[in-house]
Amino acid sequence: MDIATPPAEQALINALVGRFFSLFTNRADRVPDLSEIQHLCLPECVIVHHAGDRMNVMSLASFTTPRQQLLTEGRLTGFAEWEESSQTQIHGHLAQRLSLYCKEGLLDGQPFTARGLKQMQFVRTPQGWRISAMSWQDAQPDWTPPEQLPLPIQAMSNCVGGD
Repeated sequence: MDIATPPAEQALINALVGRFFSLFTNRADRVPDLSEIQHLCLPECVIVHHAGDRMNVMSLASFTTPRQQLLTEGRLTGFAEWEESSQTQIHGHLAQRLSLYCKEGLLDGQPFTARGLKQMQFVRTPQGWRISAMSWQDAQPDWTPPEQLPLPIQAMSNCVGGD
């Protein structure tokens, strides 16, 4: 069962997520400016990357600084990242989104492609929707992202009522 989402709010979040993904593109001589992320995220936004058993928790600055260098100093070229599918839930001033994504480019001259799953949390501010937290993981030998979203909501068969 999908949770009904107001179309106007869904469109605003879709646009925000699209802007987020496009920040990192450096194809066709485009030079990314990751300082734009401050218009998409809360200043206190928490960003978490999971890679196998490792977890890296970052602030906006510790997330964007190395990526700005990677994308503008020649190590990562022809790069783009995009959503393949997503599932969004909006409840008043709060929202969350699961996104299947794909990314590809040349890293140190070698082609690469990867898929993964991002989870974003949003809050509605007086200036509009902003990302308050994001976490992601790329496919790993011990984990493969689902093929498609939305995922079915599984029944909780072990629920026991209280007395």
